[in-house]
Amino acid sequence: MESSTEQSDKSRIRWRAGATVAIHGLIPIAWIIGAAFVIPRFRTMFGEMGSELPPMTASLLKISSIVSNHWVIYLFIMAVVLAADAAICTLILSRSSRTVLRIWSALVLVTQGGLTFLAFLAVYKPLIDTITAIE
Repeated sequence: MESSTEQSDKSRIRWRAGATVAIHGLIPIAWIIGAAFVIPRFRTMFGEMGSELPPMTASLLKISSIVSNHWVIYLFIMAVVLAADAAICTLILSRSSRTVLRIWSALVLVTQGGLTFLAFLAVYKPLIDTITAIE
């Protein structure tokens, strides 16, 4: 039988791992919302402009189309990745220090942030170029 200290430690580990995974899941959820609602509006705007899109923007629009058409697959992939993340966080917390978890979390968030920034540039750079060309 486990002592109350061991149960408390396990509960603490589960809570910290769950909180970390929840934070890691926020950006993919924002991506789904953006792919389903925001980026299609830009597609319409770009279509009305009639100019050729940079490859990065065209790729982002294609990815958005795939995600919005096959969102169930994207959610399944996201669930698998978050489950793996939860397992890694739990393993790190049970065998290592909080510092290792912070490093893992920082790597995940920097990667997600970098991808989000690239997507931001892909959408807004053509708009900025068009606006400056008009002025």
